Amino acid sequence: MIVRVTSGSSGRGLIRYLFGPGQANEHTDQRVIASGLELGGEALAGGNLSSQQIADVGAGLEAAHETFGTNPKGGHVFHLSLSLPPGDRQLSDDQWAEIAHKAMGVLGLEGEGKQPAAWVAVGHGTSANGNQHIHLAASLVRVDGGRVNTW
Repeated sequence: MIVRVTSGSSGRGLIRYLFGPGQANEHTDQRVIASGLELGGEALAGGNLSSQQIADVGAGLEAAHETFGTNPKGGHVFHLSLSLPPGDRQLSDDQWAEIAHKAMGVLGLEGEGKQPAAWVAVGHGTSANGNQHIHLAASLVRVDGGRVNTW
């Protein structure tokens, strides 16, 4: 598995990018694989989003930061890309969801005894390079205003 990690300061911008066409129209079949967010009492996982839901997901990643003013060094938004090498076997959305939940648990964004932080896993299918991948976008500010330590 190939991993790429970045951080930044705009959850809204990251979500718009993940649900947009990408830099070279490489984003196709954008969908929610798993999430730690809820909209209207319904979990996001398992479907495409409307433009309003995309805006709401971006706002959800910003909510704790905006409420508490917590601003970790390097930014309050975490972006983790996980991809398989080109030619590797294809994983189902359920398999990717399991990987996403494990990653969020290991990173401390969810799990027993921890205040959660908002996150969403977005799938794009196979990239232009032939590798299947997902993106994990997460707030580094917990719902209680505490910081997520990704160390």
